[in-house]
Amino acid sequence: MNTAIIDLGTNTFNLLIGRIEEGRVVTEFKTKIPVKLGKGGFAKRHLEEDAIARGLLAIESHINTAQEYGVESILAFATSAVRDASNGTDFVQQIHADYGLKVQVISGDREAELICEGVRSSSDFGAEPLVIMDIGGGSTEFILTSAGKIHWKKSYALGVSRLLERIQPSDPLGADDLDTLHSILDGALIDLGEALQQYPATHLVGSSGSFDTMADLILAGIYKEEVNTKGNRYDFRLSDFETIYAQLRHSTQAERLAMPGMLEMRAEMMVLSSSIIRYVVQRWNMKQVTLSTYALKEGALVQHYRNKN
Repeated sequence: MNTAIIDLGTNTFNLLIGRIEEGRVVTEFKTKIPVKLGKGGFAKRHLEEDAIARGLLAIESHINTAQEYGVESILAFATSAVRDASNGTDFVQQIHADYGLKVQVISGDREAELICEGVRSSSDFGAEPLVIMDIGGGSTEFILTSAGKIHWKKSYALGVSRLLERIQPSDPLGADDLDTLHSILDGALIDLGEALQQYPATHLVGSSGSFDTMADLILAGIYKEEVNTKGNRYDFRLSDFETIYAQLRHSTQAERLAMPGMLEMRAEMMVLSSSIIRYVVQRWNMKQVTLSTYALKEGALVQHYRNKN
């Protein structure tokens, strides 16, 4: 019997319908709806009325889809935009009143745990030390892990939508905008650097979102391949990443929209998010970069089945 997982992200509301068979995630269906829940509200720590309306429509759509698949249960998780908003609880209560769905508003630490669970279930990474990174709209999570154990984790208020609102970069990105981003990251990620001294790792694994789009841009733009060929995992050549980054760095919004492999909902964010990835790769000398197409929702599914059994 399938379970539905809804991830109420800051940019997109994601739906996964699936089950666990022989310890593996079996995906029956998955989709995402762009909501931009945090748009215009980060500085005020308040969800705007139009964002709430978009969110409710997305929830209704996902619930209808889940019911069409006859799922046994629907689990819903809200992250940065909801947990940080003064009216986040009101939004969650409205979802329950309108649709009978209880949404768990999870902490940054819990979000990091579920992301790690999802990444670990996507591929056999063995005992290799990993830096897992999830760039969301409202927050970015880092997890240092090896052999299935989490050594260190932290959620930072460095989501790409939040940074866009804070920096308000020119289009294309200006050198001063990039300097501002690097200055923000220098100040915010000091403890990540300290943690990497204690738990060294040079394999960066990015979960879903921006890493997914970067893989699509590489596959479609450089290799002229179908983007659905990457499976649960895609290992980047760093030279390919640099090629696409150079294109993104100097592109306008219109040029990004025309890039093979670009999702319309990601075009505005990919310059900053790829700049964040590049900062981490260069700052801590990452030797390997991998996409995991599994993230929070797959981790939640794995934990749900483990707890059920």
